[in-house]
Amino acid sequence: NCINNRPWCLLGDFNASLYVDDTSIGLHFTWNQKPKGKDVKPKPFKFFNVAILDKRFKDVVHEGWSYNVSGFDMFRVVKKLKGLKKPIRKMTYDKGNLHANVIRLHENLDRLQDALDNDPSNVSVREEEAAAVVAFNEAILLEEKFLKQKAKITWLREGDANTAYFHKMV
Repeated sequence: NCINNRPWCLLGDFNASLYVDDTSIGLHFTWNQKPKGKDVKPKPFKFFNVAILDKRFKDVVHEGWSYNVSGFDMFRVVKKLKGLKKPIRKMTYDKGNLHANVIRLHENLDRLQDALDNDPSNVSVREEEAAAVVAFNEAILLEEKFLKQKAKITWLREGDANTAYFHKMV
């Protein structure tokens, strides 16, 4: 009976200020603006199969695996694998952006083919164009393998989780 004729719920926007001149004092800390510090973890290592196609891959793995590590067998394996992360990451980074590389090679191939159309008897342009075709086809193959693996990773991660991604794929 004590609630019958009395207000018991108060609604409103308590974040709105009454006057425009009102200012807030204190720290401007939100979850989005939290300071970057020790909470930031390094990006997890992802091995992409296109790294195997690199000419330096076997040498990098052989060099990384040849380090002497003492301890139990499993500890040594883990330590050697951790030691391989940085050189493989660098090797992948040196390869550059696969998508941008395909675009660049395609533009170069178009330029060479236009030059070949203008002067079909030019042997040097014909040889450059043949080399550009080979480089472009290799770049497309690498990009395709990379995208296939990335799509498979997404499918494995989100495919069975009854997500919108799963229903879109089915």
